[in-house]
Amino acid sequence: MAGSRSSVGVAAALLAFCALLTASSAQPQQPFCPQCLSVRIGPPKIIRGPSGQESDAPFVVLKRADGSFRGFTSNHRTYAIDGSSPLDMGGQKRVVLQPGRKGTLSDCGNWLTGTLPVEGKWLGLIHGESACDYDKNQTHKAMAIATSSDEGLNWSILGAAITGADKPAAAKQTGEGDCTLAEGGDNFLYIYCLRPSDWKITAARAARTNPGPGQWMKWDGADWRMPALDRVAAPLAGFPGHSAARIGRHVMGLLAVNKSLKLSLSSDKVNFTQLAAPLVAYETDEWRRPAPDALYSYPSLIDEHGTNSIGTRGILSYAYVPPNEDFTQRYLVMHNIALTFEDAPQDVPVHTALARYKAADGRLWTTVAPPIEKGPGTFAHESTLGDLMTAAPKAPSEKLEECVRESADVPGYLLTSGGCDRGYRRQRTAGFVFRDAQPGSVALYRCAAPRGRFHFASTQDNCEGMGMNEKRLGFVLKP
Repeated sequence: MAGSRSSVGVAAALLAFCALLTASSAQPQQPFCPQCLSVRIGPPKIIRGPSGQESDAPFVVLKRADGSFRGFTSNHRTYAIDGSSPLDMGGQKRVVLQPGRKGTLSDCGNWLTGTLPVEGKWLGLIHGESACDYDKNQTHKAMAIATSSDEGLNWSILGAAITGADKPAAAKQTGEGDCTLAEGGDNFLYIYCLRPSDWKITAARAARTNPGPGQWMKWDGADWRMPALDRVAAPLAGFPGHSAARIGRHVMGLLAVNKSLKLSLSSDKVNFTQLAAPLVAYETDEWRRPAPDALYSYPSLIDEHGTNSIGTRGILSYAYVPPNEDFTQRYLVMHNIALTFEDAPQDVPVHTALARYKAADGRLWTTVAPPIEKGPGTFAHESTLGDLMTAAPKAPSEKLEECVRESADVPGYLLTSGGCDRGYRRQRTAGFVFRDAQPGSVALYRCAAPRGRFHFASTQDNCEGMGMNEKRLGFVLKP
């Protein structure tokens, strides 16, 4: 009898991980394989900024009835922006949510962190803060549910949906918040939160047909049985992230920023497996600004048709603060991404574009990051040279670094391996290239413009006639 119970348990566990389908609904179900996901990330697009009033929450977008799109950015207040596509969000903003009345759970601010079309209205997930003294790192967090009948221009806050069991405390972050909202593909809506008392990720769900206050149940470690108000949920294992999206038909994805921007996947909404390679590689999360390194924060995944239910193509969005800048210089940055579930685990599942940008004065800048120069210079995308891997492959490889000239008035960016040249300092990890030629790869060279004016990269050994070939850096994947 013991052996029979064990067999039943194994079968049940296998069935729980067999819900994933790829984009084609005609394909048979396959066992869940997180490491089979292949992700290709395009060059960064600077959508908004710089601003100190925006990009303090994940960017969310929905498609309107007339075919246009409405996005939402927040920082104490929430703003709506209209555009012709999820990438067309650079226009004027208008306030749609103000801080709450004094004494409420949101008297320090209301941030819209998630929205979905539900039952003929737009459902909104609202992050509220109270009892705040930000100079002392003190604030109390809670989440509310709201609805809108006019596509997000006016919101009716129905009441609290997620609260913690602790109370406001001096010089501490308390409560439960920073949550995001996603469809589950199973007639439930899911919320993922960050609990500041222990910096753990928690989860709650409600029926799609009844997601109002009092209807959300937290994960208690075995099931969705714990009321979501004033109770302590069981944390999810590890740190899978709290920026949620549905990927495919039944897979939940969570984005986390923790010394790199990472993606975790789950078929049961609570047990997550992290991809072996980051979506964006970096080494620090320094929130005390300004700092020498860039800051990546508040990521989100957006479908090309709106919402955060992603098919085979979508958009990766995040807030970006350039090196040596403070929070008044936040930018909203987006990348086109393509996601494919392959038949087998991938050696390096994430490839990211290495792009070259050109300024009006002819300078070239080769980078994987947003091309933001302090001062009057503006760099426009010129070409994509190829794809870098965001982690080392099994084949021999080289780690590429981006280095910047020490002189503040000359960007002079280049790629190098084995340490920056004299007169340059390291800026970031760009990614990994093959040491030797591989199928589908092309050589990448470091080039110097005449009179050492700047360095750039090229896939042609003559540097396209624009400079001198200094060395071959390795082999990138063809774009």
